[in-house]
Amino acid sequence: MEITRRVHDQITELTITGRLDAYWADHLSKELDGYIREGAHHLILDLSGLDYISSAGVRILVQYNKMLSEMNGHFSVSGISEPVKKVLDLSGLSDILVHKKVTKPVKKETPDIRQYEKYGTRFKISVEDESDRKPVECRLKGSPQLLNGARFSEKDCGTLSVPADDYGVGLGCLGHRFEECQSRFGEFITVAGTTSYLPSDGTNVPDFMIASATLQPEICLLYGLFFSGSFTRFIRFDVQSPMESIRLSSLCTEILESLETGCAVVTLIAETEGLVGTALRDSPVNQTTAGVPFQYPYIRKWLSFTSERAYPQNIALITGIVTQTPDEPLRPYIRPLDSQNQLYGHFHAAVFPYRPIKIGRLDIRQTVQNLYETDSILSVLHLINDDREISGAGESEFRRGACWVAPVSSFINDRRNIK
Repeated sequence: MEITRRVHDQITELTITGRLDAYWADHLSKELDGYIREGAHHLILDLSGLDYISSAGVRILVQYNKMLSEMNGHFSVSGISEPVKKVLDLSGLSDILVHKKVTKPVKKETPDIRQYEKYGTRFKISVEDESDRKPVECRLKGSPQLLNGARFSEKDCGTLSVPADDYGVGLGCLGHRFEECQSRFGEFITVAGTTSYLPSDGTNVPDFMIASATLQPEICLLYGLFFSGSFTRFIRFDVQSPMESIRLSSLCTEILESLETGCAVVTLIAETEGLVGTALRDSPVNQTTAGVPFQYPYIRKWLSFTSERAYPQNIALITGIVTQTPDEPLRPYIRPLDSQNQLYGHFHAAVFPYRPIKIGRLDIRQTVQNLYETDSILSVLHLINDDREISGAGESEFRRGACWVAPVSSFINDRRNIK
């Protein structure tokens, strides 16, 4: 089997010749996956040169037709040979798969969308619904300074029910009582009614809870940043060259500029080029040892680092805060995001196996909950900028994705009230 590609008007046409049997079906699937990862969301297969197709080949056609339809893309076949036509007709799939009219499959954009290119990336920014907008409020809970020396104790812990509309990051554990959680505290992320965390008890298996009409996830909390309010912008970004990617700091810079603000809350779902982050290996409760967990030699035991960009070609669900000024009360909760110390922030990521992200406008709750309901979480990371000379892994980088963003209007310093 041979595959020839031609791209025009954002449509990718593939001419396939030879046989599409069980042996070649896997090869075609890998090729299609590669094109989709590169951003090809509108695929037409010319099968006029195909001598034979088996049920294994038909299954691939049906699979990618369904996949691209679910992500608001397009998949069809055209120019089918007689052997292929016979199989599709007898299978009752001709009306579903056969392309009848070639048209540019890109919808006309509405006037509220602004498009441009920067950092080798195409940005598409649109305004979210303003009918019921609520300013974003950031609540700071607990004392992150207690992580130095692992000085957290039961009096520094509280149980917090997380509303479905809240977003947050920090150190905590899904559970109800300090006694059951004290050996498990780790990084957590809560987004759109979902909360996941990475236990530090050695299991290294992320756990999660999904909110429902009658259930709110409960976090046994050491410290955290929680955001409530309405997103004001929806941003799609897509790196234009297959060999390039965009850094987290560059993406955050563009978000701040688009919002014309110095501090913003950001939630994104993105295809990863690689993530740079860390996670606790041990619970920072009742240890009280100077130098833990950040100084040598304790850092080796207490923290796991991505020695290079990890989880390439996966999906990351990320939330957090970015600011240009590390002022109080936010200062204890943030770290530099770039090597020039021009951006500061705190971001956590839940990592999932790769799946194409739908194109167009997305509903954040539906998109996030679909991730949790269909895929397993691979990890939860606190994203960092590893700018060490020679051995530093740099920043997290991405290929394409969708962001929901808003300026932070106010801070509530609630460090002493952990509940």
